[in-house]
Amino acid sequence: LEEGERCTFTKEFESAYERKKLNDLAAWVVEAGLKEAQQSISSLPVTINRRKVDAKELFGDLLKERRKEITKRLYLAASVKVRLRLYSQYNVWRRFHLPLDLTYGSLHDIIQVAFGWDGSHLHEFKLGKWVRIMPRDDIERDFGWDDSELLDEYEVTLAEVSAKKMTYTYDFGDYWVHDITLEKVFTVEEEQKPICVAGEGSAPWEDCGGAWGYHSLLESLVDPDDPNHAYARSWAGLGYWDGAEDEEDEDEDEEEDEEEEGNDCTPYNQLIINARLSRMFR
Repeated sequence: LEEGERCTFTKEFESAYERKKLNDLAAWVVEAGLKEAQQSISSLPVTINRRKVDAKELFGDLLKERRKEITKRLYLAASVKVRLRLYSQYNVWRRFHLPLDLTYGSLHDIIQVAFGWDGSHLHEFKLGKWVRIMPRDDIERDFGWDDSELLDEYEVTLAEVSAKKMTYTYDFGDYWVHDITLEKVFTVEEEQKPICVAGEGSAPWEDCGGAWGYHSLLESLVDPDDPNHAYARSWAGLGYWDGAEDEEDEDEDEEEDEEEEGNDCTPYNQLIINARLSRMFR
């Protein structure tokens, strides 16, 4: 009774008066304690519609009703926040609701979608100092730099191996580190499908040089006098760079300026992320 929600009563207890009596009885049992209630419930005076009823029998009927709610199958889910490590002025993160039986391989796929990565580089999850989770092929090629336990990402789920804090690293050249926080575990009545529920910030371009390279490109992009301005524009998809030094273009039109201001790397778009996740986890 303490765990159950208010139940939907059958026609046997369809009136508001009868439901109130049952709820009052349930509250008394919880307040008195199960041991005390068992001893004194038979002598408890209860009337419904001016008719005395057996409180013990009535409570049995109540339990039958409530048990429908209490014993309903529930599924475990987790709220997980993934934040990309960048310079302090950039705040790029995504929050997901995920089933606890999700594999780390599927979590990798979800992060790739949410941050706009193209999956062309190596990756791994790290839990604490000595647990690393990665694809099977990478385990077989691992050079054994440390004594970490190596786990196959498609054979391990969040329910089996998890920590309050862990990391996901993508592209060991640019070294994009994502801090993962397991915020809470909760129950749902229907099997949880992976969804993105919140987020902020645009993710960087692939192969742009990591946190430092991304910051440098953005600084060059907003400064027309920067010697790397044209190079930065090419990364942003705003122009062509032939490798030569920038030359100031006095005839650059206003429309191009507006396009530059509107460029947003891989912007956070919850609808697009969830549309892709829906196709992945049908």
